[in-house]
Amino acid sequence: MSISNPEKLAKIKLPKGIAFIDHKDTLLLIMNRKGTSANMQTDAAAFEAWALVAKAHGYNKVQLIEDESNEDFEINKSNPTYNRFLYRVLRFWEGFNDWFSPDEELLERAHVFEKKFLQNTDLFLSPPEYEASLSPSRPEAIIESRFGDPNNFAYLNRLIRADCSSFFRQLPVGLYHEKIVSANAVFSSGSADLWGLEGPVFHLIELKTGNNKSIGVLSELYFYACFIRDMFINNMAVKTNSDYRGYNELLNADISSVNAHIVHQSGCMHPQLSPAFKELQKCSLMGIKFCTVADYRIEDLVSL
Repeated sequence: MSISNPEKLAKIKLPKGIAFIDHKDTLLLIMNRKGTSANMQTDAAAFEAWALVAKAHGYNKVQLIEDESNEDFEINKSNPTYNRFLYRVLRFWEGFNDWFSPDEELLERAHVFEKKFLQNTDLFLSPPEYEASLSPSRPEAIIESRFGDPNNFAYLNRLIRADCSSFFRQLPVGLYHEKIVSANAVFSSGSADLWGLEGPVFHLIELKTGNNKSIGVLSELYFYACFIRDMFINNMAVKTNSDYRGYNELLNADISSVNAHIVHQSGCMHPQLSPAFKELQKCSLMGIKFCTVADYRIEDLVSL
């Protein structure tokens, strides 16, 4: 084994939080505690994205391993970010098990989580409790709000090759056990950027702007697509009505598939995003299709 920059990824800038190790025709990805509990879009946490990059650059197999410092983690409601990591491991393995695998201990831990929570009938989704801000301050949120303006719906439809009558912002992806209180969080809170409905198709859009070129957008998109499929198509959790952000329209829709897209600012894309996305499109999960990487120009958006 060599712990230097792997030969097939020698020209790629790799994150410091994951060890990349060549082992015959397999690339080992070794994650530490910080990575398994970090924001999934950060380089040190986005194992799905780096696995896809590795596959795009000629690795026949990729194996994910937790380092020994993770052995004292318990699977419970006090570790919602780690629980989400285990869910991501399961779903990515299910989508690409012809070449991706967790090591035996990690897979066993993920199955324990699945049995304890995902197969439990006392799961609840957090509904939106207010409208998304019309005067956001973060650059990405400002662009998101402009895409949420009906005057820009036609432009967004052209970018993702869809025909949605409306788009909505900030779909919550929180999951809770027994009741919706912070102490019972199974997953960390968060929101998918933009979404719309086209008949039975749910269009999921992950938006990136400015200098946000993280390859972790692939990990985000994969998690959100799986979450939406599991919760709104497979009905794994109880939903609560909400008058905000189009939520009741979603609850009343008869969704059969999720089409997932990345929309990024023109000229602001991670150099490995395109080849990795081509590998992502080979996902074998039923009900999910990874469709589009599109770039937008700010000057083409109607101002609010």
